[in-house]
Amino acid sequence: MIELVELSKTYQTTQALAPVNLTISDHEIVGIVGKSGSGKSTLLRLINGVESPTTGRIYLDGQHVQALSKEELRQQKAQMGVIFQQFDLLNNLTVTENVALPLKLQRQKNPELVAELLAFVGLTQKAKMYPASLSGGEKQRVAIARALVRQPKYLLCDEATSALDEANTNEIITLLKKVHQRFSPTILFVSHELETVKQLCTRVFVFENSQYLGEIHNRVEIAEQNELNYFETVKARFL
Repeated sequence: MIELVELSKTYQTTQALAPVNLTISDHEIVGIVGKSGSGKSTLLRLINGVESPTTGRIYLDGQHVQALSKEELRQQKAQMGVIFQQFDLLNNLTVTENVALPLKLQRQKNPELVAELLAFVGLTQKAKMYPASLSGGEKQRVAIARALVRQPKYLLCDEATSALDEANTNEIITLLKKVHQRFSPTILFVSHELETVKQLCTRVFVFENSQYLGEIHNRVEIAEQNELNYFETVKARFL
C-alpha cells in the first residue's frame, strides 16, 4: 500500500505539487492525469525517491520512507520498477543486456528470468539486437521487461505511451494488462492521454496547476462534454 500524507514539493518559489493526501491499495491500477505542469510527474518522482518532498510523509507498506536507513531505503526502491517516456535504454547494450542491467548493478544474475521476460513481451527473436534497430513499441517492450526483472511490487509508468503512435500505444496497454494479470503489481500510470488511461485504469487521480482536484472511478460509458472545468471534463470522459 502507498499512503501519501500532506505531501508537497516546492522548487525555490515555485510550487510543483500542493499538499496532497492519497492512498493506493495493493494490486490497483491507478491513473494520474493532468496537463503539462500539473504536478503528476512530480508526484511519481516523490514516490520513487528521485525527489525529496518539501513537506509531508510517504508510507510504503506502512513504513515511513523518510525515516528509513539507507539500506532500508535501497530495499524499498528495489520494489519499484519504472517505465519512462523515452525508454532510457543503453544503445551500446543488447536487448538482453538492457533487461539484465538492474540485476547486474546489484551484482546478480538470472538469465532464465531475463529470457522468460523477453518471451513474455514477445522479443525473444530480438534478444541479441541493439536498441537502434528496434521500433518505438519494441523499445518500450524492452523497458517493460527491464522494469520487471527485479520482480517489483510497484510499477511506475511516467508517460509510457506518449512517444508512441496509436497502434503501439494499444499494444503497450494490452501488455500492461497482461503484466497485471500475471505479476499483480500495483501500477501507477501517469499520462495526459485520457483515452489511454481509460483503457487501463480503475481509479484516476486528476491534477491541475499543481493541485489535486479529485478522484474518478472509471466506468465504460463516456458522457457528452459541455463547458466544464478541467476536473469535470476529465470526469465526463470516464463516467
